[in-house]
Amino acid sequence: MNVHVQEWLDISREDYDAAEVMFQNRKYLYSVFMYQQAVEKAIKALYQHKFTEVPPRKHDLVRLADEAGVLGECSDGQKVLLSTLTEFYIEARYPGDRAELSIRCDRDFARTILDDTREMVAWLENQLKGS
Repeated sequence: MNVHVQEWLDISREDYDAAEVMFQNRKYLYSVFMYQQAVEKAIKALYQHKFTEVPPRKHDLVRLADEAGVLGECSDGQKVLLSTLTEFYIEARYPGDRAELSIRCDRDFARTILDDTREMVAWLENQLKGS
């Protein structure tokens, strides 16, 4: 595997591990933010693998998945996850939006995101093997 692809995957796994630590410490908003980061890096690994060039500096997961050529292969549930994670990435950084998201982001919500992210990252890594 290309060294740059491996670096993206390593960072994705680190972000996922950090998200789990945040989840365990009941920092649910931060955990969801870091799950977004884990998926973003996994998509960027796939992009780097497919096109052998540095992925675009974007954080919108739907657009990234589209540019990486996998959005069409995503299930409806995966597309919803990409959209939800993008919302948390963007809005969690701004005070008014952050407060609103914090209310939505309880333990059950974060647990669902954790499970869906685990599956999404595994699916993206599997796409690497198939291409």
